[in-house]
Amino acid sequence: MKKTNEQFTDEQAKVLKRIADNPMYKDFKPLLFGEIHTPISLQRIVAKVLEYYQISNVDFYSNRREKTLIDARKDFIHLAKKHTAHSNLVIGRCIGKDNATVCHHLNEQPRNADRIKIEQV
Repeated sequence: MKKTNEQFTDEQAKVLKRIADNPMYKDFKPLLFGEIHTPISLQRIVAKVLEYYQISNVDFYSNRREKTLIDARKDFIHLAKKHTAHSNLVIGRCIGKDNATVCHHLNEQPRNADRIKIEQV
């Protein structure tokens, strides 16, 4: 087998080229050496939502149905679904709601979820 450079044979280079040309990998960015991504926790999402809406923990977890609180919970649910792999049941239990509430909020448009920045550490 002929080597194209020090690392890969011609056959290996062809396979890598086919993979690189696949549209599925067009936005693929390899991890840098030593770079570690920690999963985003539901608590971090709650903290960002509370910071954005400037409401307290007690208000967020309460049963009150003020528009601001409902919008905050709705945005939390949308962000949690987008950034985590948790089920609707786990997301609902995190805020003291059930699966039906989570499904209901997911069928509605989020209020400000696109404005709340969730960074991966």
